[in-house]
Amino acid sequence: MASHSRSVTFSEPVAVVHTLPPEATPKPNVKTTPTHYSMSELTQTPATVKDAKERLMMELEGFIDYFPESRVETLLANCLTTAQCSNFLRSKRYQVYMDKKWQIPENPSAESCLYEPIHKVIQAVLDYFKLSGTRRAHNTNNKVIPADNDENIATKPDLFIAAGGPHFRRTLDDLRWSQCLSTVEVKPGDHKQGFNELLAQSAYSARQTLASQPTRSFVYNIIMTEQKAMLLCFDRVGAQHSQWMDFRETPADLVRLIYLVCNPDLKSLGVDETVVFKNDRLEFNMERDGEPVILTADPKPLFPPMSIRGRATVCWTVEDDKGDFYILKQQFVNVCRTPEHETLEDIRAHEGIDLSHIGMCVFGQKYGKVSEARGMEEVPELFHDRFLYRILLEKHGDTIDNLEGKTRLDLVVALRDAIIGHQELWNKKNVLHRDVSDKNILYKKERKGNSPLGGVLIDYDLSIYMNRKESNHKVDFRTGTKAFQSAIILLCHRDETETGEPLPNILHDHLDDLESFFWVLFYITRETVGPGEDEGLFRKNLRIREKFEENPRNAYLNKHEFLSEPGFINLQAGWGAAVKTLVVKLAEFFHQEHGKKRKEIFGDDRKARSVEDIITGSKTHYTTVLDLFNTAIKAIEEEMKTESAESQSGQGDPGSPTCQARSRSLQRAASRAKQATPTLPKSAMRRTSSKRSREAGPEPSTAAAPAVPSPDSPDPPAAKRLRSAASEPMLRDGERRMTRSASLKFKADGTVDARGDAGAGQEAGPSRGRSTGGRGGSRNSSKSSKTPRVGSRASQRLARQSGSKPA
Repeated sequence: MASHSRSVTFSEPVAVVHTLPPEATPKPNVKTTPTHYSMSELTQTPATVKDAKERLMMELEGFIDYFPESRVETLLANCLTTAQCSNFLRSKRYQVYMDKKWQIPENPSAESCLYEPIHKVIQAVLDYFKLSGTRRAHNTNNKVIPADNDENIATKPDLFIAAGGPHFRRTLDDLRWSQCLSTVEVKPGDHKQGFNELLAQSAYSARQTLASQPTRSFVYNIIMTEQKAMLLCFDRVGAQHSQWMDFRETPADLVRLIYLVCNPDLKSLGVDETVVFKNDRLEFNMERDGEPVILTADPKPLFPPMSIRGRATVCWTVEDDKGDFYILKQQFVNVCRTPEHETLEDIRAHEGIDLSHIGMCVFGQKYGKVSEARGMEEVPELFHDRFLYRILLEKHGDTIDNLEGKTRLDLVVALRDAIIGHQELWNKKNVLHRDVSDKNILYKKERKGNSPLGGVLIDYDLSIYMNRKESNHKVDFRTGTKAFQSAIILLCHRDETETGEPLPNILHDHLDDLESFFWVLFYITRETVGPGEDEGLFRKNLRIREKFEENPRNAYLNKHEFLSEPGFINLQAGWGAAVKTLVVKLAEFFHQEHGKKRKEIFGDDRKARSVEDIITGSKTHYTTVLDLFNTAIKAIEEEMKTESAESQSGQGDPGSPTCQARSRSLQRAASRAKQATPTLPKSAMRRTSSKRSREAGPEPSTAAAPAVPSPDSPDPPAAKRLRSAASEPMLRDGERRMTRSASLKFKADGTVDARGDAGAGQEAGPSRGRSTGGRGGSRNSSKSSKTPRVGSRASQRLARQSGSKPA
């Protein structure tokens, strides 16, 4: 690989454009990649193998290269001597190479004709070189290899080489990805597939192997035809592949290639020999200050690494020899970054910092680099080298999105505490977290008495010091978790405006992180019903995960719409009025701050805030956000007291979550009783009204929607006129009736067009309702003050609004 003259930066891709093997014509890698996807970012649970392969190729785009020719020669030459290969080829015992020919069909009528002959060759190499005690080849073209993670995808690699021993969890005959040493994909020489399709299949097998063996650093795989073979390697920087090797012309190459991917030196195959299995427990052998530290864990991690390239973060709950429990986090960290334990030790050394809401560590340990595993004598400056890294962290409770055994008060208090921890580091050390997400906020380990659980903020591997000139604090949409990034970070996914004018050097600041806390709250309350609520009340139309994980442009438009219309935001059932109010108030605040930043970035001066400006104005922002959380906490406490009293008395406010749940239970019982009652013939049934039930309330107005400004416009989005609470029709849990939102689309002139298409959000304001002629709709909102059917939930709620007592 050629070296380059300029220094590396973490956000730049490896520029790779090369010609491809003569037997295949893949799509060329792009020279620069504006967005680098990871498997976990694209989706955590692909629906099909085809879907997963497509996303893996997106992840690897720009990071696929040839092995240096000398590297392949060295790998093969170091495996076996010429004499060893010749002795195998002369052996008559296995009958896989006879009369100077491989016993593999030269002109197969179908791909299936190649599976068993190649399988026999691989097993013969294993037997001859005495590797069969810990290695075994399997013909799996018609056998599903089950995943060791939560995916339910059937996948059948053509040939599967299993490994056994203390570094693998199961036996040689247990065909699972946790036992995979390598796979071989077989194709006839006249196949019509492009190279990318061949690579995608091998990449998927490598991804399954690395996900099931998360302590492994890389995987070798092979692609074979009846005449040629290719070596591939997948690691945390990308993929490498060799030229096609004609094993009929040079038979020893195939012997060496098979031995290479099965050889007894596990370190040369990416296996970490400091990690072993004992009594179905994973044992980590680490060092702290020169002293050995042994930690044991359940082999199944808290969450598996679902990508090939990147940090591949994975965590286990581990136990030390004293019976104390911790969290062990493993990552492949870019060599340009400071290890997390060094940042946390610096924080701990600073006097006066309250660490009660900050997740601290015990110690950390660095291991080998990807460049070393690739055998690089000189590392190119544009190569994104990574090192294996493990850090032992204090153990806390569940992640913030785990609501089992929690209350909505626990959630809000935990979020508030994490913000306090964030503020503490910002005020005392000017440390900015930059990766606030639902997995980086934890509940405390246990509650004290009847108090809420509380929370802590963890994972500081992407944090920076804002007062240091060398820190990489420029806005970068590739830093952090996209679903929770601020609108400004997503908006600035480019370096210039749509007219070609350069944008100023926009800094990632505390407001971006504070907005991420808001998106965590919003995400949870839209993706999950409230704690203790009936799961049957989950409304799929409120889900936002896919919308927030789109490309930066679309993700920005989706978030922008929620911020610009906070009065029309809906949450899932069971969250109550106080949480809803908190979400709305936070959205209003961040919409206001978003507008200010837009004016600075896209105004005439195009001047972003300096570090000094950011630090000076931060106190007010923290105060505002924390005041909103504290107000909500008091309101939730009052709600829960009222609900508790109502539950004990059997009566209460029909609008409270408790009473609504009880009402729904009664309605379900009534529905079951009704189903058991014989149905009257149609002639005996009397039609009471041709109009729809008044419980549905009036339809929204059909006034025209105001135009949304272009992303390059300095003007903040205009706030829409909100309907008053008194006239708003009510649904379950006091939610307002919403209609499908218009999607926001960029026109050629840079403005944004609002269309009545499936779009950014599910809510819409009065201007986006149905026409008055639709489904018996009425624009007469006074109907909501009339008395609906006696005993209905809608009548009780509307009666409360009007101040009268329900019948």
